Parts: sequence; structure tokens; C-alpha cells
Amino acid sequence: MKLSYFIYDGGSRSEKVILEELANYHGYVQSDGYSAYKKMETDVHKDIRRIACLQHIEAQLLVLHYGRGGRRGAMFYSLTLPCMLNGIDSFEYFTDVIDKVARMNPKSPIEKYRDLLPDRWTKQD
Repeated sequence: MKLSYFIYDGGSRSEKVILEELANYHGYVQSDGYSAYKKMETDVHKDIRRIACLQHIEAQLLVLHYGRGGRRGAMFYSLTLPCMLNGIDSFEYFTDVIDKVARMNPKSPIEKYRDLLPDRWTKQD
């Protein structure tokens, strides 16, 4: 299964934000050509591979450009995109997960919540 993760830190595009967030990351990062992101292509970050930007889909992701709702938008897209990548109907996913969470004990172990992410999710019968 494939997962994605969007980062939103109060609208900051600071080099510090991205490099701290990805300090122990290994894999692909999709970003624009901003110079701070290009530092991920150095020998310091050998396990990170930067790939093409989101420029051509920014019209669909405008919520990420606004300070209000940006963090929520990043979380929403971090769940919606993996659904799309894995052929999961995102509406079906969200309605099922909301129903499951509503029935869970708030003190459930974190692993129970982890099982609700798109790469582990199974539709409720």
C-alpha cells in the first residue's frame, strides 16, 4: 500500500521546517523547486529522492495556500491521496473510519488508530 504525508507549518517554507520534519526520513519527497527543498538532493540526505512538484495540481489544492485551514487541509490530503493511489473510494473510506472512530474507546491503543490509515484499512462489514 502507498501512503502520502503533507506538511503544513503555519504557512512557513523555512528550510528548518522541512529539514527537521524529514531528518530521519527515507524515501521520496515531492516538492517544488524552492532552494530549501533542493538541499534534500545533497549527500547529507542520501536516502531522500526529490521528485517533481505539485505545480500542475495546485488549483485542486488551494486550501493549502491559505493560513486558515491549511493544517486541516494537509491532514485531509495526507489521507485522501493514499486512498486515490490505492484505488480506495475516499468517501467510503472517510464514512467508514468516522463510524469506527465514533464507536472506539477514546483510550484505545494508538495501534487501533494506526489500523485506520489507508494502507491498513479494511471496509467495515
